[in-house]
Amino acid sequence: MKIIWLTEARSHMRAAFSYGKQVFGLRVAIRFRDKVKSSSYRLSTHPYLGVKELALSDKDKSYRSLVVHSHYKLIYWVDEEQDTVFIAALWDTRRNPDNLSESL
Repeated sequence: MKIIWLTEARSHMRAAFSYGKQVFGLRVAIRFRDKVKSSSYRLSTHPYLGVKELALSDKDKSYRSLVVHSHYKLIYWVDEEQDTVFIAALWDTRRNPDNLSESL
């Protein structure tokens, strides 16, 4: 399957990388970015690896989430017809979960 990062998810990734670089240094930020990207690539062969995201069960898509770091998870959905995994968000789990539904 193809992996497509939506604009919002790419924005989340840039913000998390920038924050990590400022707070923890470039080496740690690069390691974080690489871990997130490798986790997203795993979804190309195992698209249902993540669990159904219950906070988004009221949405029209069947969102799933995959924990990629102790404070972050990828929010995505699978489109089998297009043979594609769409990454919708890189969600900071320290945020209010009610905001997740509002942001998608």
